[in-house]
Formats: sequence, structure tokens, C-alpha cells
Amino acid sequence: MDNEDEYGSEEQSMSETAPDEVPDFHGWTQTDQSLASITEGLVFQLVGVGSRENSVDKLIKTLEDLWKTFLVSISSSVSDYLSVEHLGIILNRLNEQGDIYNTVLSVYSHEVDRPLPQSDEVLLCTPTTTLDMIEIFWRRALFANNDRVYCLVNADLLNYDVSDKGENSLERHLRKADSKGIKYRLVVICSSENEYRSRIVAALDKYHKPALQTDVNMVRKYLLTKFKVDKSDKEWTPASTVDYERCSVRVVKSWRAGVGKSLYKKRMVENLVKQVSSTQNSITIPLHEKTLNNDEIMDVFREEILPPQKYRPRIYHIDISHEVQEGVDVFLFQLLILGCIGHSSGYVWRRSELDYYIIESMPLLARDTDVHVKEGRKLKCLHHCLDILPHIICRSPQESLDILRQPDDNTIHDRLFDNIEFRSKTFQRPYQYLKRLDTNNKLDSVNPSQAEGDKKDCLVVLLRHCGIKDPSWSELYHFVSFLNKQLQDFEVSAFCCLAASEDLPGFSKFVLRFLIQMSRDFSTRSLEVSEESPIQLLKRQISQSEGDEEGGDVVQQYKMRRTWETSMLDK
Repeated sequence: MDNEDEYGSEEQSMSETAPDEVPDFHGWTQTDQSLASITEGLVFQLVGVGSRENSVDKLIKTLEDLWKTFLVSISSSVSDYLSVEHLGIILNRLNEQGDIYNTVLSVYSHEVDRPLPQSDEVLLCTPTTTLDMIEIFWRRALFANNDRVYCLVNADLLNYDVSDKGENSLERHLRKADSKGIKYRLVVICSSENEYRSRIVAALDKYHKPALQTDVNMVRKYLLTKFKVDKSDKEWTPASTVDYERCSVRVVKSWRAGVGKSLYKKRMVENLVKQVSSTQNSITIPLHEKTLNNDEIMDVFREEILPPQKYRPRIYHIDISHEVQEGVDVFLFQLLILGCIGHSSGYVWRRSELDYYIIESMPLLARDTDVHVKEGRKLKCLHHCLDILPHIICRSPQESLDILRQPDDNTIHDRLFDNIEFRSKTFQRPYQYLKRLDTNNKLDSVNPSQAEGDKKDCLVVLLRHCGIKDPSWSELYHFVSFLNKQLQDFEVSAFCCLAASEDLPGFSKFVLRFLIQMSRDFSTRSLEVSEESPIQLLKRQISQSEGDEEGGDVVQQYKMRRTWETSMLDK
């Protein structure tokens, strides 16, 4: 109380000078450190202060710095909160989780003759994991008296009470198992950045081992081997027979929208119908929420439960929207690798080898910081399971042409120009007319029922006329489908037929050029909007981080690309 006046005057002087000392905002941060690191460093200075005489001054000075940093941070705009630095903090956390899944699979991949780990062998911890779940897992791992490996994953995510009581329970069970001479194989895995937060990890410090050196390619080969289904061992024909590797799981991904992911699923369903006569063999589960809810997904699975002793191979199409951010890895790891997911009410869905799971995704991307990765493969998926599961990539029309140059990141199984679409009248009629127009040949020999040319030449012709620099398959399809419809009317027109060519020479080609321009306008976006596909977003983020100022004109992004009144004058 004696120093109350002194502190009061000190506080008053602070309030008078503080507004003048707050620096103007010049960006997200002015150092190479994140705001979280700066704040953590300032708070750390509060610990271990010296004598009581100096502690007050040091506390006030540190709080002043902390307050100034806070004022600078809240003065930033929304775009600053979505900066590359902020994204880097998120990517760093996601990268840790990806390493954890690699580590779990590496533990089991050493025993190649064993199946994939089951749900009773691996417990994925979350902040909602209860003490009962931990207790049951300890008993199963320590007293099952078998040679199976049990893994407790993400132990650092348990809340303090569960971790504390779980550590006491573990010590009690370990003493009991040792006294009975029971042999067990228990592995506890957590993030190295948070291991000090877990009481369970601290209790097992004497068993601490350095992190395993994991190889992503080895993990992929391990999963591919385990997901393959041998038809000769099954009484029923599995749905995975439609897969080119007889794999029961396939991730279908692309770096942009509209390049044939859903078409791949459609073709797989058609192939399954040819092999298995069934009225309902395809179930689609669209996922659009920011955070996945297992209960909502389980409600769909529960509706598809078959009666006892009844089997039917089916294709489960799980469409993960680009907006989904949280819970993807946990969901895929539980459903596809561990083989089951649970409902909060106690229901459990187990994956059957008769079923074929197609995971459609346009994944979020990040730069791969691994020095061993080739220069052409510097991108990786933020959701790690999309990288390690067997996958196939759908390519755009332009990429399909570039595949002939054999870029580093393509495989022979990438989805290029669909053969059924290529031979269809929708593509053949516009292709044959455009080819004859380019070569100045007569138009009366067009026969869309008979496939002509090859895929390469067809793509070259269509890309030349569609009017879009690098279209997606959906944009190219809009162009050819609209042109195909107009050409059907063109073929029956009395002014464009062969009989009218003597009286109106060149008129049919004149009309054809107008139909091409009209189809080009129909398939072209009206606005110069920037594409929000993962690869384009990442390129813009990289260019911003490297100080690239190109494309900074916001008005240009929303400028009208062309008007209907002047579209014909562009030619």
C-alpha cells in the first residue's frame, strides 16, 4: 500500500505516452519471426525474474512490449491474416501430423506378412479421448499376451486430466505385467514439439527412442500391397476388379476443377455393372463442411448396411470438397487403413474387401521442403493421406498433350482423354468439321458415327478453336457440346447443304465460322476471374512471398473479358 501512489503515477505516465509510441502498421510482421514466436518470447521473459526490486520494472517493460505487439497485430487487415507467414504456421503443424502417420505405418511395414493394423491395435488420440478408452487400450496392449504391436498415437493431444490419470494407470499395469512375465509390444507416438506436455510421454522417458527415418515411397508401396485384392481367394467378385491394379482404394485427384474426376467414377461404375448384375452398386457421399463430422458420415453408411449373409460388391464414392480443411487425415486413416470408423452412439462401420472406395479430391497443396525431392516434384498435399494412398491424377486437355513430352510427374495410369468421349458424336462431329475447315476440304464427308483421327490430333484441333488458353475438360466439353448442337441444325439447313453450294459458294464455311465463334463465346467466362484451384492459389502465394508484383491489378481481374456486341470484332 505504501507504493500505491508510486505505481499510480507510473501507470498514468504510461497511459500518456503509450499512444505516441505505438508504431504504424507496415505489414503482418516486421521481422522474420511469426507473431506467435514473438509473443511466446515476450511471455517467456516473465519467467524467472530476478529480485523483488527489479521484478516490477521488468514486468512492466515486458507488458509494454507485449501490448505494442498486440496493437500492431490487430491493426492488420483480413488479407494480412491470410498471409504466407500465417499459412506457413499452419503448414508446419500439418507437416508434423503427416510425419506421425508415416511413423505409424513404418512400425507395421517391417512385418510384411501381416495385414494392415486394425482399429484395436491403434488408438488415435484427440482432445475428446476419454480415460476409459485409454484404460481399455492399456489392458489390451499389456495383457493380450500375443505378438501384435499396439500404438498409442498423438499422446500429446490428450487433455491434462486424462493424460495424468492415464499415466498412473499405465505404471500400475506395467508393474503387474512385469510381475507376471507377460511380453508385450507397446509404442507411444507423439509430436516432438509437444512431447513435454504429455504426462504419459514423460513417464516413458527412459524408453525414449529417436524418430524413425521414414520413406514416403516405401509407405506407398506397403499400402498398395495391402490394398490389392486377389480374386482367386474370394467366393464373390470384388468391386476392385475394375481398378487397373485390383486395389480396393483409389484416390482420384486433380490440381484444378472440371478435368474428369467424376467421369472416372462413372466409368468404374459402368465397368462394375458389366461384371456384376446389381441395381444399386454405387453410393456417393459428398463432404463439404470445413470440419468433417464422423457421425454424419456414419449415418450414410448405416443406411447401406446389408442384411446378414448377404454380400454385394459396391463402389463408395467419397467426394471431399476443396473447402474441407480439418479431420480429413483422421477420417481416411481410420476408414481405409484401420478399416473402421465409429459413431458416437456406438455403431461401427467396417470396410469390406468386396467394396471399392474412390476418394475424389482437389487437394490443398504446399511446397515440399524435403531436399531429397526432385525439382519437378516440389508440391505435396496438405492432407497427408491423399499423398500416401494409391492415387491417380486427372489431367487437363493441355496437360494431356504435354504428356507426350513425358514430364517427370506423370504415370501411364493418369487420366487423359477418355476414349469413350473421344469416339462419341459430341466430340467427333465438331472435330471433323473443324479439321476440314483448317485443311480447306469439303464439309460433306463428315460422319460423326465413325471415329476419325487420334486423340492427339483431336485435342490439337479443339484447343486451337475453343478460345481458352488452358481449358479444363468441362470448359472444353461446353464448347464442343454447344457446337455439336449447332452443327446438327447446320447439317439439315437448306442453305448449307450440298445442293445449295452452286448458288451459294462458300456460304456453308461462312456460317460454320460464325457457329464456331458463337460456341467460343458460350464456353468462355464473361469475367477475367482468377482461378481458385490449388495449383493456382499456391503459385500466387509463392509469387507474393518472392516479391512478384505481377497480376496486382485487382480491377483487371474483374474486367469484362469480352462483350457480346464486340465479340465478332475480336477476330
